[in-house]
Formats: sequence, C-alpha cells, structure tokens
Amino acid sequence: PVRQAERDDALTLEEVLSTDPDRLLAGQDGVLVPLAGGDPNRAPVVLVHGLNGSPRELGDIAARFLSRGRPVHVFVYESQRQPIGRSAELLASEIQALRGRVGAQRIDIVAHSMGGLVSRAALNRMPEPPIDTVNLRMLDSPVEGMGHSAPGWLHPIAAFFMRLFGYRAQADMMSRSEFFSSLHQPLPDGTSVRIPMSTHEKRREISTGAFRRGAPRSGRS
Repeated sequence: PVRQAERDDALTLEEVLSTDPDRLLAGQDGVLVPLAGGDPNRAPVVLVHGLNGSPRELGDIAARFLSRGRPVHVFVYESQRQPIGRSAELLASEIQALRGRVGAQRIDIVAHSMGGLVSRAALNRMPEPPIDTVNLRMLDSPVEGMGHSAPGWLHPIAAFFMRLFGYRAQADMMSRSEFFSSLHQPLPDGTSVRIPMSTHEKRREISTGAFRRGAPRSGRS
C-alpha cells in the first residue's frame, strides 16, 4: 500500500535532498513526500524524478516553487527494477489522495526524464474527470521511447535481457514496448501536457478540452 503522507509528516527540502531515497521509501514501491513550507491554500505542485534518480535532481525546481509560496510534494519511487506502469498506478493513487486531503481543484506536475512517462501514464489511470485541472510539464522526457531508430528485430532481444537483469523500467522505455503502445491515449478533459524542453523531441503540446495553449487556467501560477 502507498503511504498517504500528511502535512505533519512534511520534511524540509534540505532533509529530503540529504536522505537516501531508500529511506524515504521505507520498503514501499512509491511515496508522495510533502515538503515543509508553501501556502496550503495554493495549488500544490508534484515533482517526479527520472530513471535511477532521486529528489536531488529536482532540488532547484522545488526551491523555486517553495519561494513562490507553492506547496510542493515529491514523488519518490523505485525507478529501475519496477515497471513504469506500476509507478504510474502509485502516482495516480497518490494524486487522487492528495486532492482528497487538501481539496485541490488544480495540481501541477513537473516531471524529469522517465518521470514524465510515469506521470503521463498516471493520467491514463485517473478517473474522469480526475481533477478540475491537471497540468503536466515533462522536462527532457523520451516521449518517443528509446531505440525508435533501431531495427525492429532488436527490440524484443534488448527488452528480454533488460528484464532478465532486472531493468524493467528500461525495458518499458523501449519505443515498441507494450507500455508505449498504450501510453499516448486521449487525455481526460481538463488535463494538459506540455514539453517545454526536450532533447528527444521538439516542443509540442498535447491537450484536450478547454485547456489549450494560451487558455486561462484556474488559480494562481
């Protein structure tokens, strides 16, 4: 089960950045860790790290949001041996629980690298409508997968050996994997996905409903 962290469990940013991710997980597959600070009346921000990563890679972004008064939560998860789909299920559950605890009608997700894939898949697993507004920004995420230019016969071989040696997340990141075949489903109403910076693909936006480029958003940014 996923730990539903409450505000009195909040850690300072310095504590989170200096703590080994395995200690934050405490034997679980994924946890949403709230950071101390931020105005609880503002829309929360959820940060998601990438492959074999940790909250440290998002420290500067977390500090920036906290300085602007935004409450910040960091999703920590097993990002190598665990299939991406499992991580996505946990993140979707945590986001829904966060909404229930704080009554948020808008949640902003900022995800780095593979964390963007986890977050995008989490949107597919949320009930409709998930929340009034969910904005996902993917930073340097491989939205086309890995090895998309490699010969097709190589993919199942590479994926087999990745899974054999426990690299399940990397196997899911292969562009012809079962995970990718179901990733880019139509988004629920009220959700938007933006890729402001990526080395894998030029900037693009995927959105549905009223939340398109330039459309007004609810709440403060």
